[in-house]
Amino acid sequence: MNTLRELELEINRWENHLFGVELYYNGVVLLHGHDQAIIDLTKYHYDQIMERGSAALSNAKILLGQVKIGTKAESEIGNFSFPPIDGPPELSDLTIRAKILAETYDSLFPEKSRQDASGLSQEETMHLMNKSADKLF
Repeated sequence: MNTLRELELEINRWENHLFGVELYYNGVVLLHGHDQAIIDLTKYHYDQIMERGSAALSNAKILLGQVKIGTKAESEIGNFSFPPIDGPPELSDLTIRAKILAETYDSLFPEKSRQDASGLSQEETMHLMNKSADKLF
């Protein structure tokens, strides 16, 4: 990632990724709400991903703004990196699921903003999970 456009695309990718991770977590809570051990483990990983990702996203947006107004050179973009979201199979699997969930949410609920996602009903969440699963298999 070396250009302003590449940084903008990566910011968009990360916004989608974190949104998809949020949808994934909400689905796990709905599907496995009876199993506290699963919820606790998923929450731990969710919190870690969201913390690292949100911090990196914030820093990327600051850098983007600085480059746009000229207080930082575009060449500074090459020094910035997001945490990896691909690599080990578990991480790559989550990244694929997060991407599909975000895309499916946008197509199923075009009238809802992403901020409304936490207010989905159980039926809407299950519909989202089922439609997303269809795309995985």
